Amino acid sequence: MSRLKTGILFVLLVAVLVITLLPLRGVAGNSGYTKKYTNPDTGYYAYIDDREGFFDWSSIDRVMEAMKVLTTEGNVILVTDSPFGEDMESYADRYFMDRNGPVTPGIILMINWNGTSKILKAYNGLEEKISDQKAKSIVNDVYDYPGIRGNATYATLIFDRCDKELTELRIGRKFKNTIGIFFSIIIAFLLGGVILDVMMFSSKPSRKKKLKSMSSSKSINDRTVIVTERFEKYSPHNNYS
Repeated sequence: MSRLKTGILFVLLVAVLVITLLPLRGVAGNSGYTKKYTNPDTGYYAYIDDREGFFDWSSIDRVMEAMKVLTTEGNVILVTDSPFGEDMESYADRYFMDRNGPVTPGIILMINWNGTSKILKAYNGLEEKISDQKAKSIVNDVYDYPGIRGNATYATLIFDRCDKELTELRIGRKFKNTIGIFFSIIIAFLLGGVILDVMMFSSKPSRKKKLKSMSSSKSINDRTVIVTERFEKYSPHNNYS
């Protein structure tokens, strides 16, 4: 009888533990959380698929806040998983394309089961802003960043660095456009001045035209008459002498 009670107690204890831990494992279909945010302005989304169960809810929320900022540029995905018989980069490519296709721009960060391997990639036009070389540089720089504790902090720093890169590109593009507009205004002003000078010069009558006008207005019939210009200096002394 005591063994029966012990067995029942053990089963109840296991049941309680399972019921308690189930909410903490999320709805990922495997072992961890999934969470999604859609930007109402762009329609792009941020999606976390924590298949390895790296994060708790507070960590998920913290990482998601860093991912939301990037949804102005494209879809942003964080996956914790380990491919079997496939390298990380190929698996990341397949994961992104299966969910986004060959048109929608976006970024994926994939972390393997023990956090030792990480890959960051951009797709469908966004790789022109964050190239493979730049993505590897970001991953390596953050990996060497002192004081990192846990994959949530690592992922947050990765997405923060991506946002920094994209922001610098936007500022540089705006500055370049402003400089272009400024020089266009200067060139237009200079060209306008040159055109105005040409028009004024061309509209000024020549000496030949002046003489022809004088002869026609004075009815001078003798074409042998020589017309000369005479200039006299005005002197008050001479006028009163």
